[in-house]
Amino acid sequence: MPAERGLSLVVAACVVFGLACSGGGSSTPEWSEVIALVGSDTPFQLVNPETGDTRRWSPKDAEAPDALLGEPHFFLYKRLLTLSGHSWQRDFGQYPPPQVLSRDGRLAWVKPVGGAGALFVVKAADADPKQVAAPARNPGWRDDGWVCFDDGPSSIASGTRLACVDPAKPDAPVVVHEATIERSRWHGSGAVAWVDGDGVLWTLAPGGQPVRATGLDGLEVTWPLEWSPDGRHLGVGLEKAGQNGLAIVTGSSARIVLEPRADGDASFAAWSPDSAKLAFSLASKCWKDHLLQKRVCERDVHLVDAAGGAPRRLTELAYTDNPALAWVPGR
Repeated sequence: MPAERGLSLVVAACVVFGLACSGGGSSTPEWSEVIALVGSDTPFQLVNPETGDTRRWSPKDAEAPDALLGEPHFFLYKRLLTLSGHSWQRDFGQYPPPQVLSRDGRLAWVKPVGGAGALFVVKAADADPKQVAAPARNPGWRDDGWVCFDDGPSSIASGTRLACVDPAKPDAPVVVHEATIERSRWHGSGAVAWVDGDGVLWTLAPGGQPVRATGLDGLEVTWPLEWSPDGRHLGVGLEKAGQNGLAIVTGSSARIVLEPRADGDASFAAWSPDSAKLAFSLASKCWKDHLLQKRVCERDVHLVDAAGGAPRRLTELAYTDNPALAWVPGR
């Protein structure tokens, strides 16, 4: 059965102990495939979203991003990628994702300055980033070129403001809303979702009032927290008594996709370009690795329809690190 038009996904996952994934040789991704990156120094995996079949893809390194920005591209885990098979990576040092790419080729990310996170913006090809806000975390671009954030000083400290700023006027941020904010995620329209100090999910549309999500009583909302491209749905992680699950929130109503369970560690969710499907990483087996002194899980990519139905397992590769996901834009 052919895959639906525009459904192409990228998965980034680490391979340990030299274990390789299945698949053939290097080739160009098609719009009908899901794409998987297996570790920072290993090939991507192209995955058919209907059958789960995989093959390898090895993009060629580009010296500069300018040419890549002129063709269909996407950004995944510090890499700018094109469907023609080119890759460019900026050195962000030790600073973790997210690094987010605007429509006009600017990057925004957070790094520590004076004990708190500060938001920096730079054109992808330029050398010197510009600080535009502090404290700041969880950046996201609006379609009009403003960059938004919450003012939590660190990943573990609560924020109190949701704000956006024109990078050309960093001294004039606009406060969108004030609340207790544990984590937040922005949509290109300017809509924002956040989790408060009680683990409750809220959303706010431009010009609207905060809306509390229903159907999640007794559950704490955690990561992932991902908007669908059309802004109609949110994929959200759940936690209860140390167990993890996943839900899709449409409007104010939540649908539990995966009830919290001990091995239900769902993460790195990503929406298809048509907002019809949500892909996510899910642990199927976990154990304590005494050599590495940490909990290790086998993970695979799963897929669920926004309209309803149970999730289905897409791959059978048993990644031993957490796959990061992104869908390739449809042609």
